[in-house]
Order: sequence, then C-alpha cells, then structure tokens
Amino acid sequence: MLKHFVMIKYKPETPEAHIERFMREAQAMKNEIDELLEIEVGRDVVKEPRSWHVLLSTLFVDEQALKRYQAHEVHQALMVFNGPQVESVAVIDYPVP
Repeated sequence: MLKHFVMIKYKPETPEAHIERFMREAQAMKNEIDELLEIEVGRDVVKEPRSWHVLLSTLFVDEQALKRYQAHEVHQALMVFNGPQVESVAVIDYPVP
C-alpha cells in the first residue's frame, strides 16, 4: 500500500467558494476513480503563517495505481480547476504495511 499526501497553499485572493468546491470535488473522487482506495480532505483551522490551507490524505495499492489516478480525467479536470488559485503544493508518498 502507498500513502500519498498533498498539501495545498492557496493564493491570498482565492475565494472561499473555490476552496470549498475543491474540497467537495476532491472528496467525491472516491466514488469516481477505482484506484483511489481512501481519501480524507482536511482544512487548517489554526491559520498560522506557516500553515498550509488544505491537506489530502489518500491511499493506493501501489505506485502504479497512484499514477493511473493522477492521469485519470476526473483528477486532471480538478487540477485544471484548482491550479490557477494554488500558490504552492507539497507532496509526500510512502509505503505502509
């Protein structure tokens, strides 16, 4: 199994409605992409200067499943929607037993 985490920091002018829509649509991918075994979408509430805004925690069978997920048209469409509002992204992937 492979855990895949994505942290998103939005541009300061990003509308609240955009972030809420992204979070809903990200969560909905669970029902649309078979490779996505689990997804949890969380939003920072502390709002420190070093904080990231949104975290996606996902689980895949292996790296090949992650790559198929990343290439999936639903995931790609969500990235096109979200991309213009993103200031930066951080990712970490690691195997879990």
